[in-house]
Amino acid sequence: MPAASPSQGLVLPDASAWIDLIEGNPTWQARRLRELLDLRLVVVGDLVAMEVLRGVRDDLRMRRLAKDFEKLPNVLLVEQGTALRAAHHYRYLRSLGITVRSTVDCLIGTYCIDHQLPLLHADRDFDAFRDHLGLIVVDA
Repeated sequence: MPAASPSQGLVLPDASAWIDLIEGNPTWQARRLRELLDLRLVVVGDLVAMEVLRGVRDDLRMRRLAKDFEKLPNVLLVEQGTALRAAHHYRYLRSLGITVRSTVDCLIGTYCIDHQLPLLHADRDFDAFRDHLGLIVVDA
């Protein structure tokens, strides 16, 4: 599917939410992701798809998931400006004594902030983005 232009109502699920859904974990994030998929309100980030697909052990399952991701609206999460702002966000949070564990999470969080795109996640790294940088998150 062609690249999506983020618009009101769409949600970007992080890999943590996708993995809960795929693995059948009974989390509120997995339930919400299923609801959002049914309503066609999900956009897939390229880095998120990579994070999910890299952990799939079965080749056939991985190919099926990749095809499913291709059917959904997608966004490219990284451009030079996003990368620079993500570095700034990382350094700012670090100045507050908060270390974000994942570079990819910095990029995802920054993209969502830049585009006011709500993030569905089950990853504590994004809490600092919500608390200190204005990231919009989907609540239970």
